[in-house]
Amino acid sequence: MGSYGNLVSTILGAPFWVQEALFMDVLGSFEEKLGFKADVKTEDIYVLYVPELTFKGKKEFDSHEHGHDPNLYKILQSILLKKRVVDITIDNFMSLEDTSKLLSECIKQEYIKPPVNEVVSASIYYMSGEIRLGEYAKRAKLIDVVQLDSAMRRQKELNMATGKVTPIGEVLIELGFLTKEAIAKIILIKDDSKRRFVFGGGASAPAQQSDDVAQSRMNIEMQQMKMQLQRYAQENQILKEKLRAVFNLQNKNK
Repeated sequence: MGSYGNLVSTILGAPFWVQEALFMDVLGSFEEKLGFKADVKTEDIYVLYVPELTFKGKKEFDSHEHGHDPNLYKILQSILLKKRVVDITIDNFMSLEDTSKLLSECIKQEYIKPPVNEVVSASIYYMSGEIRLGEYAKRAKLIDVVQLDSAMRRQKELNMATGKVTPIGEVLIELGFLTKEAIAKIILIKDDSKRRFVFGGGASAPAQQSDDVAQSRMNIEMQQMKMQLQRYAQENQILKEKLRAVFNLQNKNK
């Protein structure tokens, strides 16, 4: 296989969320060079979303005050650099599911601003596993609350009649609220969010990292260790000052 074949193979073997970002980037390049505008709502594309750090998030990144998972601080660092979700995910050697879980936690902790776009917001919670397909479809405005209620009632009826759980996606299709293609896409997005992608290595479960990738990760970890040591040094200095104050007070009382 030639160089072009290898490139195509890498792209086609990548998770859907990577392919989606690549497609949008190429489309944007075509629009700029050929002078046309595609009818695509880029603001609805979750992987192109750029999270926004809050003052509280910047403070937590600088101080590590609450001792979160190190990956959360990697996410905050990437957000500080104004990176997109796809870049955050690949640069930190994560799956989209991993990134979504950390973004969800950052929103809860008020380290980043909640997305204004409802599709992006729904995607974060759906990819992280906090909401299921039916709730995602409602939040993403694919169906309304009345349709979701109807689907859940129908699902309950089918469950009782068959003695097994009928997927909500099948019910939504049966009721004509969503097409098979729409449900297949939602399921594909969810399934592929679990896959990681390392550039140069293609898609992987645990992908083999190149020397450059390993060195990049080591540099990040070294930087975090330095920040940790600096924080310990500051805490040690504060403790010394407190002990000195106590000692001076005791001398005055003698």
